[in-house]
Amino acid sequence: MRTMVLTAVVQGAAIAALPILLATGGAAAMPAVFALFMLNGAAGELFDVGRRAALPQIVGRDEGALKVFNGKLYVWREIAATAGVFGAGWFVHAIGATSAIYMHPAFAVVAAFALWRIFGAGRRAAASPTRAATLPTAEKLGPIGSIKAWLHDFLAGAKRVIKDPHLRLIVGINIPLNVVHKIFHTLIAVVFATHVLHTPAMAAVMLGAWNLGELAGAGYLQWKGRESRISNWLIVAAVAALSHWAFYLFPTAWVAVPVSFLIAAAMIGNELGSASYMQSHVAEQELGAVTGFVYGFARAVGMAVLMAAGWAFDALGPASGFFWLAVVFSVITPAYIWAARHFRAEKIDTPTTPPDDL
Repeated sequence: MRTMVLTAVVQGAAIAALPILLATGGAAAMPAVFALFMLNGAAGELFDVGRRAALPQIVGRDEGALKVFNGKLYVWREIAATAGVFGAGWFVHAIGATSAIYMHPAFAVVAAFALWRIFGAGRRAAASPTRAATLPTAEKLGPIGSIKAWLHDFLAGAKRVIKDPHLRLIVGINIPLNVVHKIFHTLIAVVFATHVLHTPAMAAVMLGAWNLGELAGAGYLQWKGRESRISNWLIVAAVAALSHWAFYLFPTAWVAVPVSFLIAAAMIGNELGSASYMQSHVAEQELGAVTGFVYGFARAVGMAVLMAAGWAFDALGPASGFFWLAVVFSVITPAYIWAARHFRAEKIDTPTTPPDDL
């Protein structure tokens, strides 16, 4: 929780400094702006890891309950994101782009204050002096010690994932869908709309369908999370992986839009399901390290694949690019089916009450 408070403040400060830097101009302005964006991005990722690690401390470690709350959080996140986009557009129109930037740090400060209140209430309600005394603070460690502690946690998270075959499997099978999230937003929607449909505005429609798919997947978990099985979501992931062929075989918006919805729903269902599994099965003292490694590794793979995909589309052209994208996801599909059978055979994801469907 403390990490979330600090990173919210850092994000607010980084964005608040942008208009000042842009106003100063000069040769150093743009490099400084890029540095602030990197700082904001790093703080955002730390906030995300902290959010995932904190949830079991609030709602407990029951996997079904965690799926429900993860789904509920994501539903509200998508609603807030949609409202934020429209709200930002209105503010830019009403008060100007530079002034509208300050809305971000204002919301960050409000979030930090709210989290600090939750953190303070939690400390008063369930104080643990013995445990607190054993945890070294950043002040005690110093800069070098903090870096060493971070590296130790990262390696500890890697070892925990590598040693646990079920955890290793869940992480491995979800990386492709986490990767496609980045590729879709930055590459697939834009390339398909611009070079296949020859209507750049359709990229917004495809992204809208993606957001609705995420909302639907998260909403389903909020509604049926206690009966939801990872194995069934993996079958949905296999179908979504094969559906990438639609971008190559059916170059029309009537197909691309529902396929975007399907892939997004499968992605978020598997991501939130795997997050719930980790939150319920990994010990509290290891959860931050495991979560940091898992999502740090996924981001690293995502960046590498995004650069490779961008190069492939440039070198091969849109049609061949979508063909090879479909081939790659077709190769991955059997892994999803095998993993689904594995989870069913091991009865790892058997809920307390029989599921109606997913």
